[in-house]
Amino acid sequence: MLNRTMLVCGLVIGLTVSLAGCADAEAADYDREALSAVLADGKQAEQQVKDITERLARSCMEDAGYSIHPVPLKIPEAATPVPGASDDIEIVMGARFMFQTDTIDDSGYGESPRESMGYRPGSDDDPFMNDPFNELSDEEQWDYWVAYDGGDGREYAAPDGLEPTPPDSVTVNGRTFTFPVVGCYADVQQRIHRDSIGDYLGLSHIAREGLAYIAFGEFHDDPRLEAGLEAWSDCMSDNGYPELGDPGDARMSASRLYRDADVFGPEDPGFTEIKAEEIRMARTDYSCNHEVGLDQGRVEIFWEHLEPYAIQHETEIFAWKELTDDVLARAQELLGEY
Repeated sequence: MLNRTMLVCGLVIGLTVSLAGCADAEAADYDREALSAVLADGKQAEQQVKDITERLARSCMEDAGYSIHPVPLKIPEAATPVPGASDDIEIVMGARFMFQTDTIDDSGYGESPRESMGYRPGSDDDPFMNDPFNELSDEEQWDYWVAYDGGDGREYAAPDGLEPTPPDSVTVNGRTFTFPVVGCYADVQQRIHRDSIGDYLGLSHIAREGLAYIAFGEFHDDPRLEAGLEAWSDCMSDNGYPELGDPGDARMSASRLYRDADVFGPEDPGFTEIKAEEIRMARTDYSCNHEVGLDQGRVEIFWEHLEPYAIQHETEIFAWKELTDDVLARAQELLGEY
C-alpha cells in the first residue's frame, strides 16, 4: 500500500508499475498515466467479459429452445479523460461533451426521448422498433427470463403468483452486489469466474465505483467548482441562454423542448426544428465550457481528490486488473470451444 512517507519501489500484484512511481514519496509525482492505463485496460476487459458472458448465455438459451431474444441496450463508451471514466462519473461531472464534439454537431445532447432509448438521428437502425421479443406474451417473456437468470430484478414482469429465484450476493464497503445462481447466465458466469465472482465484483467496486463516490462526495464539495460554474453560466446568459446554473440545466432545458412540444422522435412534426435548437444550445454550451475552462478545471480538481483514494487502494486496483485479465482469458477460452 502506498503512502506519502515511504519509499515505494517494486512489484504490486505481479505488475511493474506503481501509481506513485519509484522514489521518495515526498518528491514523487502522482502517476496519472499509470492509473489511467490500468483503469482503462481493466474497464475494457470487464466489458469484454460481459459481452462474452452474454453471448454464451444466449447460445445456452438457444440450445434450450429459446430462439427469440430481447434487443440489448448498448451504453455509449465513456468519452472523458477522467480516470476510469464511467457514465456515472461523466454525468456527475457534466464533462462528456467537452471531449466528444462529433455528437454535438449531429445530435446536440441527444436529448430527444427516442435518442435516450438508444436511437440516433440519421440512423435506420432503431434498436427498439419491431423488437420481436416484445411481441411475446407476458408469460413467454417471464419464462425466458427465468431460464436466463432466474428472473431476479424483473419482479415487475412476473405473472401473478410467480417470483424470481433469489440471487447470491457480496457486500463491499456497505454496498451489496448480486449475481444469479440459476439459469444460463449463471451457468456461464460460473464457468468463467469459477469461485472468483465475489472477489471480481468486490474489486471492481473498489477500482471503479469508488471513483464515482469521490465524484459525488469530495469533488462536489470543493468550493472551487462554484467559480467555474458561475463563469460558464454568465457566458451562456450572454449568448442567449439565461438562468442556467450548470451544464445539467442545459441538458434538462433541451429535454423539455421535446416534452413541452410532445415530440418523441424524427417521425413527429416539429422534431427538425427542436433538434436544430438543441444543437445550437449544445454548441454554445461547448464554446462557453471551452472559453472558461470549466471541464479542464473540473478534471484537475477531480484528480486532486482521486490521488489519496487511489494510493490507499492501490493494491486492490492492481489486483482487480490482474483478476480481470485472468477472467477474460478464461472467457475467451470458453468462447473458443463453441
